[in-house]
Amino acid sequence: MTDNALANRPNRNQDPFNWLRKEVDQLFQNMWPIPSKFSESLLSQRVFPALPTLDVAENEKEFTVTSDVPGLEEKDLKVEFSNKVLTIKGEKKLNREETQNNYYLTERLGGSFSRSIQLPFPINESLIEAHVKDGVLHITLPKAEGGEKQVKSIEVKKA
Repeated sequence: MTDNALANRPNRNQDPFNWLRKEVDQLFQNMWPIPSKFSESLLSQRVFPALPTLDVAENEKEFTVTSDVPGLEEKDLKVEFSNKVLTIKGEKKLNREETQNNYYLTERLGGSFSRSIQLPFPINESLIEAHVKDGVLHITLPKAEGGEKQVKSIEVKKA
């Protein structure tokens, strides 16, 4: 093993689980070499490595919610609105099959997510629109008439 390879190995004391996973992956890689594009552990491959982020903007007339959902199409997404709560759900199942001269690979990966946010104003539910284009979900939520923000200032007293 080269000095460079030793330097790139995880530190056992800092992250013992990551260290063990890398050691087992390396053991299998040494025993049964496979083409490099498939050498990454299947456990480390995820369709949704984290929940998609939401950008929420507000103007006088509406809220707009934007979320990156790469690889998802309209059939993979579900948008719901109930009691001032917007819920976005997504699910993707990937099936891949590949055959080469010396190996056969088949994978079934999948993942799902659900994000919910509560909006502070009543929404005109009949005018909500959602569309996805180029991996970005856009949702428009028009404010209901008379749904202006009402702020009540409350005096804080010494106990």
